[in-house]
Amino acid sequence: MPTNNKNPPLLTEANAAFLPHRTSMNVAARDAQNRPAVARGLGCRVSADRRKLTVYLSTTHSAQVLQCLRENGAIAVAVTRPKTHETLQLKGMVLDIAPLTADDRAAMIAYQDSFVDELAQIGYRTEFTRTLLAGSEHCVAVVFEPTEMFNQTPGPKAGEKMGAQS
Repeated sequence: MPTNNKNPPLLTEANAAFLPHRTSMNVAARDAQNRPAVARGLGCRVSADRRKLTVYLSTTHSAQVLQCLRENGAIAVAVTRPKTHETLQLKGMVLDIAPLTADDRAAMIAYQDSFVDELAQIGYRTEFTRTLLAGSEHCVAVVFEPTEMFNQTPGPKAGEKMGAQS
């Protein structure tokens, strides 16, 4: 589905700033029988126009998710800040799955360092968090255009649709 540049981007500047730092990321997909597959995202990058999100997945730890994404392209990404439980869920269709660029690798390392720091602030040891992020030496960049966004922060607004309305 091509981007409609007449409408504002779904992601606000605040959303775009929230996603790639200090967050825990889970990527979900489904197979042809609608069986779910989930993998840990190892970082992300938001495009300058805020219309695309690139999520980094380990090829060794995310094989089932990557297979589903290649088969049907449907993706959901839940991003949570552990310290506050603020959570956004984004849904869309995959546009590309590609090798990491140098910029992707730098963004992934910055994300991981911020995640380690976030979890350290709530009592998790660096070794534990680095283990959660295992597999980052063999990654791909999954590019998608978010078409729906939901507030999944626990509380009265959980599940509420967010963002620009067409």
